[in-house]
Amino acid sequence: MPDAAVGDVWEVPSHIDEMLLFGPQDSHLRLLEELCHVRILHVGHRTVEIEGESTPVRTVVHVLNTLSRDVELNTRESVSQDHVIHLLQKTQSPDPVDGNIDTLYFSRISRDVVARTEAQKRYMHAMLETDLCLAYGAAGTGKTYLAIATALWLLEKKRVKKIILTRPVVEAGENLGFLPGDVEEKISPYMRAMFDAILDFISPTNLQQWQEKNIIEIAPLAYMRGRTIQHACIILDEAQNATIPQMKMFLTRMGLGARVVVTGDPSQIDLPRSAPSGFLFAKKVLEHIPNVSMVHFNRHDSVRHPLVASIIQSFESHGA
Repeated sequence: MPDAAVGDVWEVPSHIDEMLLFGPQDSHLRLLEELCHVRILHVGHRTVEIEGESTPVRTVVHVLNTLSRDVELNTRESVSQDHVIHLLQKTQSPDPVDGNIDTLYFSRISRDVVARTEAQKRYMHAMLETDLCLAYGAAGTGKTYLAIATALWLLEKKRVKKIILTRPVVEAGENLGFLPGDVEEKISPYMRAMFDAILDFISPTNLQQWQEKNIIEIAPLAYMRGRTIQHACIILDEAQNATIPQMKMFLTRMGLGARVVVTGDPSQIDLPRSAPSGFLFAKKVLEHIPNVSMVHFNRHDSVRHPLVASIIQSFESHGA
């Protein structure tokens, strides 16, 4: 049975610019009318009425609430119609598969990615439900792999337009010296773990084509400065090796429609002792901010060889 017809009144918050929110000549409202099959009347100063079936009316109200928050956070930027569509798609299909938050189904390759531990379930939920997720803890627990899987799922579902992969270029206790090639060739060895995860979902040829089309972008952390990144899933891997200024710079790149995942293992910091980890600092200062989630993994979440959990425990018990 169709939803009952209802009407609702929505008021623009007093501190929000009505023109930025509704677009030129109420173009954002007209777009929502067309896509949601409702009637939206701009009945007076800072007030609209929404008429239609109950589900699409609730959807429009939710989109307007989210849109007003985005305008508040980006007071100098106009909101594009692409962003309105992005919010609508996110509202209409919030759950990955039939409400099951621990499974991602990839229709293109007909396969599922299933969370194997409780921490992985919390991690997938956090990445899909919040705009910034920090994942930290033991090696081999799927932090990078699940971040890549979630980013590719968001791309397949058109919730983001591109994926950006980055990490600090810090040598793990070794001096590798000069590396030949252009920037991408120089950073490629550092990104190997992320490439391996991507190639579990797409072919090397597709990866190359997507890089050429800028759908998947590989960038050293230092090259993120000065950018505003919108409608993308951005993954910062090995973040324990980012300094505090680097972490602040990276996190402030977020634009409208951006999803950010930051992964790190505090037990594997390769920074000089004089440079505190920006990841540990961010974990401490961001924990009470809305729309930010944090997920902790321990050795029991390891999904590698069974020996890995025992190795981690042995190193920890000896203070390493």
